[in-house]
Amino acid sequence: MTGIPVEELHKIPFLTRRVDAGRLISCLAFYVNGEWHNWIWARNTLVKIRSWPHEANYFGDRAERDTDQRFLLLELLAQRTLCRSLYPQFHGIWNDFQNLAASLAKLKMFFHRREDAADGVCRFVQAEIEYIAVVCRSVFDLLQEIVAAHWDRIQIAGRKNKRKLPSSFADVIRDGETPRSAKRMQDKYGLLPQLAQWYAEHAGFLLLIRGLRDSLVHRGATVELIFVTDRGFAVQKSCAPFADLHEWSCESVLPNNLVPLRPVLCRMVQATRNACDSFADVLAKVVQLPEELAPGLKLYSRGLHDKELSEIDDVVTHSKWCDT
Repeated sequence: MTGIPVEELHKIPFLTRRVDAGRLISCLAFYVNGEWHNWIWARNTLVKIRSWPHEANYFGDRAERDTDQRFLLLELLAQRTLCRSLYPQFHGIWNDFQNLAASLAKLKMFFHRREDAADGVCRFVQAEIEYIAVVCRSVFDLLQEIVAAHWDRIQIAGRKNKRKLPSSFADVIRDGETPRSAKRMQDKYGLLPQLAQWYAEHAGFLLLIRGLRDSLVHRGATVELIFVTDRGFAVQKSCAPFADLHEWSCESVLPNNLVPLRPVLCRMVQATRNACDSFADVLAKVVQLPEELAPGLKLYSRGLHDKELSEIDDVVTHSKWCDT
């Protein structure tokens, strides 16, 4: 939200009294001391209303629900660096994670309604795998735009080899099909060592997910042999590329080396989120950022399928099936 007069913003006690020109306020919903405080911009004035989020972000001193999510990247943007030019990426990443949560929920729904779909249920699952791969790759595209925009703003005294970053994450981390080392990225773009190391840490996953996405979307491949078991959907333990994405616990393996598909898909979402959140952590440590827009508060996200996101770490750690 831009264009609101500063004197109107002073009506909201949770915002800093110093709002820089160009800062964009992502939401006017606050949950503080167990109560909701919400404002809307109407008829050229801020009006306090009685409401609470259904599927949206809010600033709070804690999460109202246990399943409400805290995305560190979105919080850093909303609190410190969000401007109009970055809002499409901010909202796009938020929306992508809502869609990924919905896909994980559909996986369980397909399993519990598998008898209704008969033989067709595996096709539903195949389509969902493709969708999750595409969306995870999309998040990296949006993330790179955010990284590049922040890199453009960073001023480094005495550094002459600072170069503009490409718009593609993959173009930063590889020469052709050969991954670049952190040192090579640092030399090529003049990156801060911490940022070059961040790229290197997430390069392997990005290349895996990019290869899966390209195979499914551009080369007509599909995920063959989805098995339906009494515990959930399964794949062969040696099935590529899933075997490169996850190591299943011994307790989760069924006869014929069948392993649950669910933790692999959760791992894809988890790794994508980790890439976003760890960039926020690096940026906060190495760059002097503007003061917080809502001092002392966190940014929380509420979606329709947050339960799936709140379960991801447990599903990945314990290789959980759909029936657990």
